[in-house]
Amino acid sequence: MDDLILNVDALEEANQPFEADLTREFLDSVLRAPPATEFHASGASHLRGAATKMGREVLVRANFRVPLSGPCKRCLKPVPIEEAVELTRTYVPAKQAHPTAERKGEVSEGSFNPERVDEDTYAGKEIDLLVPVSAPAAARISTKASAAATAPSWTRAGRP
Repeated sequence: MDDLILNVDALEEANQPFEADLTREFLDSVLRAPPATEFHASGASHLRGAATKMGREVLVRANFRVPLSGPCKRCLKPVPIEEAVELTRTYVPAKQAHPTAERKGEVSEGSFNPERVDEDTYAGKEIDLLVPVSAPAAARISTKASAAATAPSWTRAGRP
């Protein structure tokens, strides 16, 4: 998964494109990580994204589609589903990062600074996208795929 490592010094232009292949094994490992889902990857995926460097901060936007298979909640037959995943993150050098409470807000407050909520850190000159690709993918896939697996088959087929 070396394609998921961005070299900050190599980013020279706005919206510099990058791509990476996500193997079926990688996608399955994401889906099986705690909390595991009952879905598994039915194929590989291809991630496409763009990175923009602003000083030492880097804005990363990427998206990919995950082909899945899992049991129907009603009849238990395998259901094929393809789920879209989007990733938007801002990376800052670890030395410039805001404290977690400042980024995400206090739980009791119920508010947060939206400019810092998706702020992650990096050390050195490389950003490893492996973790942020994994975490939102697993959460989003689990929720949406579970809902799709309970929908009547005629709804998934696009019939009224």
